[in-house]
Amino acid sequence: MKNFFRQIASTAVLITTLFVSCFGCASATENIFAFDGDFKQIRPFCEGYAVVSDQNGEKLIDTQGNTVLKEGYDQILGVSEGLIGVEKAGKYGFLNLDGSTAIPLRYYSAVDFSNHFSRITLRHGYGMQFNFIDKEGNELFDFAEGSNICRLQTYSGESVTVEISNTVDFNDEVAAIADQRQIWAIINTDGILLTDFIFQEIHSFSNMLAKCRDMQGNLIYVNTWGKTVFSLNADDGFSCNSNRIRFIRGGLFGFADDQGETIAEAMYSAASDFGSDTPYAIVSDARDVAYVIDKTGKTVKIPASVSEFYSFSDGVAVLRLSDNSYAYVDTQGRISEQRFSYADTCADGLCPVQKGEEFGYFKKAHLTFK
Repeated sequence: MKNFFRQIASTAVLITTLFVSCFGCASATENIFAFDGDFKQIRPFCEGYAVVSDQNGEKLIDTQGNTVLKEGYDQILGVSEGLIGVEKAGKYGFLNLDGSTAIPLRYYSAVDFSNHFSRITLRHGYGMQFNFIDKEGNELFDFAEGSNICRLQTYSGESVTVEISNTVDFNDEVAAIADQRQIWAIINTDGILLTDFIFQEIHSFSNMLAKCRDMQGNLIYVNTWGKTVFSLNADDGFSCNSNRIRFIRGGLFGFADDQGETIAEAMYSAASDFGSDTPYAIVSDARDVAYVIDKTGKTVKIPASVSEFYSFSDGVAVLRLSDNSYAYVDTQGRISEQRFSYADTCADGLCPVQKGEEFGYFKKAHLTFK
């Protein structure tokens, strides 16, 4: 009888051991990804959708991993302002989210919608027409047939003939166009010229400011009427994100506010822009020590050796560590305990990552920081 009970006890211990072992094994191999998918490539989410590719090619998915648009196009640009940009056989157009055609595939190039317009080009012979379309496919400029010359109005009502040679995106209700000399002017959403052609260089507006070079080559920031808000004493500057501007002077990076006042001197060997939705940036010094910097210039040291970093998005930023693994850092400078073979920008609560040979999306809420 005693032997019988010993056998029962031994069997119970064995079963318990096997259970614990199997449970631990399941935990160790648990799928870390938010949803299943045999992805070969992945991109960050935008407006709740992401472009991924599998063995059949590119497709569009939502934040639940459901396929919204299957393969059938040579390229899927992604979703912007509720429309899907696609390309097939060298022609670009846009679809509705149900897959129906919104704007036919007829353009030589097209980019995401911004401020209700997409920049497009059309071929004419050996030349190119640079134009904008709205979400109904209406073109902003009327060109003389077979040319890149159009007639525009100034804000005072005068008529001007312009040969358009380039464009930049609409933002803050304005965009910019270049004439045949590659000199730039600002236009509004009606295609009316708000300035003369007076800028050597101009970039898209952000937070009501655009980086420009005047005709003397000075680095200036202008408002949406083209009036200079301030000059920046720097070799180069960048877009205004979260009301902060990254600049470079003498090979070192610093930051200014949206009035041109310095909030961090040019003392960093590398720096990211401030995040558009997260008002922090990352900088590193000559010793390659990295810091999170806030809008006042206050820094918090990141407790790891960092070889590369990117801008904040959705509250976190990507780091590539000195051992070539990837992690995320929060605004307090804490690094995620999770390590990845590759990581990209988080958006909509999902982070595109590679773990070993597998690609997928890790839930940002599951990142743990220390």
